[in-house]
Amino acid sequence: MLLKAPRWLLVLEAVLLTGALLTLAYKAAMWISPLTGLDKTPHAQKADPQTQMLDYYRRYPERYIRIGKESWRYDQSSESAFHSFELKNTATVAYSSIRIRFNYEAASGKVLESRIMVIPGTLGAMGAMEIRAAEIRHVPAAAVGIVAVVLEARTTGQRGD
Repeated sequence: MLLKAPRWLLVLEAVLLTGALLTLAYKAAMWISPLTGLDKTPHAQKADPQTQMLDYYRRYPERYIRIGKESWRYDQSSESAFHSFELKNTATVAYSSIRIRFNYEAASGKVLESRIMVIPGTLGAMGAMEIRAAEIRHVPAAAVGIVAVVLEARTTGQRGD
């Protein structure tokens, strides 16, 4: 059975559909992002490159502190791991309160346990620091490998200029 709609109803539907499409097109055309040049809020003003660099050093210390010359040994009797490594600072600011996470891994690569160590002292700007036989207790005996990662650090007022 075929239903026939009156012609005026089809014309009305076409007009309404066209109006809706034109309204959507108008709203899409009017959607613009705010102009940053006119925005006078402090976050829109660009800081000088030196300030930007120092802010980046402060916010992302893990990108500038490198861990190298890693070695470790496990002492079965005390269930402790003794870590030796070197920290290198590639930033022009000094860091203190450096937190390093040690992920102890099984032979399969699965992380058995994670431990965090805070390094005492200050790592100078563009400097290096050796850590020898730092002890971490209660390490799983099944650990055959480690991955050491810098988690965070505080910048100090010392500069290496």
